Amino acid sequence: NGSVDGTSQWLEDISKKDSRLKVVHTDHILGDAAAKNIGLKQSRGRTVVLIDTSIEITGDVYPQLTQFLSKSSVGMMGPFGLRSNDMRHFQEVSVAGDVDAIQGYFVAFQRTNLKYVGLMPEVFRFYRNLDIYYSFKFKNLGLRIHAIPNLPIRRHVHRIWSEMQED
Repeated sequence: NGSVDGTSQWLEDISKKDSRLKVVHTDHILGDAAAKNIGLKQSRGRTVVLIDTSIEITGDVYPQLTQFLSKSSVGMMGPFGLRSNDMRHFQEVSVAGDVDAIQGYFVAFQRTNLKYVGLMPEVFRFYRNLDIYYSFKFKNLGLRIHAIPNLPIRRHVHRIWSEMQED
């Protein structure tokens, strides 16, 4: 996504060692949805996992992902669930279970669902609104949104959020 901090070369080096990794470079910074849509269009596996740069995987996340996503009723899952009492204000939850939305720091779903939910709309200025909207695309199909907060990952400071001015 237009990175100039050495990430591009780091990814290229890793992709030479692992043929499953495909690196796609952009010549400028895209919006959140536009960048993710490139990955969604390129995806070929059964499961799509979108991972933000603030996430560090510290163990094997795939057994839990496949366990939950093998259930046809689960549309989307991730560790950072959101619940709302009025569908205008959302709070992060720290317990496992069905939620109203998943924050896009780490989200997984079956790739076959892309034909029903489509790509991410590239109209949101704030990535959190995109996360909620895209979660609702799955919910509108009658699919569950499931939070699993105990995945072996660590969330670091998210610079886009932490460096944003209050206003």
